[in-house]
Amino acid sequence: MAAWWQPTADGYFQHVPKAAILEAVGEFAPEHVTRLAKLKKGDIASEAERLADGTGWMPAIFKGAVYLVRTTAQDSQKRALLQKKQIIISTD
Repeated sequence: MAAWWQPTADGYFQHVPKAAILEAVGEFAPEHVTRLAKLKKGDIASEAERLADGTGWMPAIFKGAVYLVRTTAQDSQKRALLQKKQIIISTD
């Protein structure tokens, strides 16, 4: 998804609460959060767009679902594949 969608001020940041913008900035440019927190939402959105450019950051909802898969401790090949796809694994 990151190959064709980029977070922009008009396309994303202006449509979420100020706190959500600051939380996002904390993921891709944490050193700027304190400075941005003092600005108005429109200015934060513009700056967030600039800072996000080229980072590949996407909102959590765009990153895909999280799945819980049960495996046995002996099924190492399946576990390795699931971990590569960032799927949560449980061995009960």
